Amino acid sequence: MKRILLLLFIVNTLFANSNDKKITGYYESYNFKNSTIKDKGYALGVIGSFKYKNSFYKLGYEYEYTQNTPAFHAKNGDFNIHKLYSKYAYNFNESWSFNANYINVLDDNIAPTSNGAIYGAGLGYNFNKQFSFNFTQFLSDYSDFDVYQSDIKFVYKTKISDVKMKFQSITKIINLKDYESNGYSKNADSSYLTSGVKAGVVYNSYTLGAGAYFGERAFAVMDDGFKVQHHALSFDKTYAAVLAKSFDNLNIKMQYIYLGAKELPSQTDITVDIVRLVGSYKF
Repeated sequence: MKRILLLLFIVNTLFANSNDKKITGYYESYNFKNSTIKDKGYALGVIGSFKYKNSFYKLGYEYEYTQNTPAFHAKNGDFNIHKLYSKYAYNFNESWSFNANYINVLDDNIAPTSNGAIYGAGLGYNFNKQFSFNFTQFLSDYSDFDVYQSDIKFVYKTKISDVKMKFQSITKIINLKDYESNGYSKNADSSYLTSGVKAGVVYNSYTLGAGAYFGERAFAVMDDGFKVQHHALSFDKTYAAVLAKSFDNLNIKMQYIYLGAKELPSQTDITVDIVRLVGSYKF
């Protein structure tokens, strides 16, 4: 809680002379099925963002707690994880932009990915007001192994009458280095290729969206650098649906995510159900 309050203070200070300011808070609940390690859990997060001239800033903090299965808990306890996310973007002109990301797994009391640092840098190009492209390269620097990830994203926006639509395609190319040096990641593959699609429709004050990823991935950076899957899981299925409602400057969003995965150390197939409640306020 102290870290969340400190982040809010920093964001509020930075917001003083900026525009397009937004604060987002979220709660996530996790339910694991067939896992040898995890039972259920939750996450709490806060994200602040704002623009100043040609620059865009975004800063987030997340606390995650996972109640582990009795057998795993007896030896290791539960997971308590703190993560910090940040992003900076700069628009050179109407066509070209630059983005830089930084993620820090501040504390993971069990996994060797604790204190891992993730760096990202990319370029974006707007072909026109409807169609855009971004390439971002990430490096995840963990104590025993490294992860190199290339993200390729295309975005298309259009409008039919009063209905706004947005479509995205995302491709992630992931390569692991020194992953066989430890029991945590040794059962991973050396490389992964996964592609995802997202679609959203906005009508009046309502938003309806859906998304899916196909192909395996492990130790991936997600959500444009504001999620990181740093536990020893390889994901092969991701399906998501979202419903949102806007009230003037306030937006409330409910999201459901289904994940199919494999625990790398035990090679056990599991599923994860995630329910996410998000509130955003613009001022």
